Amino acid sequence: MTIFGLIGIMAGCLILSMMPAAFGIPGYIAPSVVITVGYALFQTANNTAVMTNIRPDQRGVISGMLNLSRNLGSSPAHP
Repeated sequence: MTIFGLIGIMAGCLILSMMPAAFGIPGYIAPSVVITVGYALFQTANNTAVMTNIRPDQRGVISGMLNLSRNLGSSPAHP
């Protein structure tokens, strides 16, 4: 599912970048839905893959680091 999610994100971004402005709001919303679904598929599968082989006493630490990395990755860069 990870690969399908990444392909969905890539397809949505490609469609969004090539969408003419004449399509208006629906032309923005449709690719955004594709990106969102792809992200949801990727995130769920990726979290499962990361957490599968973790010892029970390390799950809290690894879960926290996984969430931290996601938040740092989605925060805007400051000059």
